[in-house]
Amino acid sequence: MRFEGLFIAGAAFHLPPPVAVRDAVRAGRCEPELEASTRMLSVRVSDTLSAPEMAVRAARAALRGGGGGGAAPPVNYGGTG
Repeated sequence: MRFEGLFIAGAAFHLPPPVAVRDAVRAGRCEPELEASTRMLSVRVSDTLSAPEMAVRAARAALRGGGGGGAAPPVNYGGTG
């Protein structure tokens, strides 16, 4: 798909703190095979926020970061004027 005049004004992410894979396996949060079959040193685990909640935090941060101060022209969403 192509969109003429569409610009990205902000981007963001929200990640919980890293947890060592070994600790995550011991806590039952990851399968032991993960540690054995990959070279990952850590995983991201949240005890308080679900994935959708983290997505909302990232979206809010992106909207705040966009600020409207960029060089992108105003976009006409199909209305007149």
